[in-house]
Amino acid sequence: MKKLLTLLLVILTFNACDPGENGKVSGIYVANQGVFGQNNGTITIYNPETQSTTQDAVANVSTLVQSISFIDGNGYIIANTGNRMDIFNPQTQIRTAQIRNLNSPRYFLKSGNKGYATSLYADSVYVLNLSNNSISKRIKVGATPEGLAISGNQLFVANSGFGSGTTLSVINTATDELTATVNLGCENPRMVFNDSENEIWAICLGNTVWNADYSAILSQTNAKVVVINASSKAIVKTFNLDSQAGSAGTGQDAYFDNITKQLFVIQKNKVLIYKTDTNELKETRTFAAGAQLSAVAFDGNTNLLYVGILPTLNGYSSAGSVEIWNATTKTGQFTTGILPTHIAFVR
Repeated sequence: MKKLLTLLLVILTFNACDPGENGKVSGIYVANQGVFGQNNGTITIYNPETQSTTQDAVANVSTLVQSISFIDGNGYIIANTGNRMDIFNPQTQIRTAQIRNLNSPRYFLKSGNKGYATSLYADSVYVLNLSNNSISKRIKVGATPEGLAISGNQLFVANSGFGSGTTLSVINTATDELTATVNLGCENPRMVFNDSENEIWAICLGNTVWNADYSAILSQTNAKVVVINASSKAIVKTFNLDSQAGSAGTGQDAYFDNITKQLFVIQKNKVLIYKTDTNELKETRTFAAGAQLSAVAFDGNTNLLYVGILPTLNGYSSAGSVEIWNATTKTGQFTTGILPTHIAFVR
């Protein structure tokens, strides 16, 4: 039944399948947040054929860069502290448009000629008119929304609640109205993906509650990965993790590869790999003890895993790197800007 439902849906997935996803990767883009408070985020481009790297590839970004994506031939940079989204040509790296007055935008997804962007502080999702690059509507959702996923005409929004959130908001993309709220039974959902089989995967990172002066932890919950049926909104399966999860820079905590049907989740110095067609944990990749993983992505054509790594010293103020791994071995590495927290492919 799960396989048959695949044929009935047109699926768009947050940061999972760029246009021509079965094609060869021509460029690997890394969004570097930069030093917090200094608005010095950058974009790094790595060419896998020449193994060459271009730093500061898009000029004058001047923001904390939260995320980057490529859809229908355009590049989209979410300029978090700049309160805007930059649209650029990935062939020339020249900015072609901006959508301004977005309150602390986080992640972006396109559906037809519309776009959707989460707003951290407005507790909302912006509906964007991509024909004239303007805001057409703001939809109130749960507290501090982060990741997005689309299944059919339903937009699923992860409400992190600064760690204490437990829900997904569901928006009808035909009417752009809130239609449902799904309680996941876990805290701090930040990333959400469609597995192309009518199921939604939500990654709850877990939550820590401190006392007033942050000298002691009052309570703590571990991470969970929750699978729900996109139609019924019922929970299909829950994976209980043995600690909290998430990237070192609150950026790309997880990545879904539609080619191999695999979900990659960062947990401390590990990447957990789930098979979404069978709903099981397939394997765990472990990196050096104490390694700070800041982003993760996977190229299903080459079966190469890309992992953002912060330096051991001055990790949040010095240039980072991205390591490239096959099934067992590191095959390459390239330098990025400060705090590499989102990786996307151009094909």
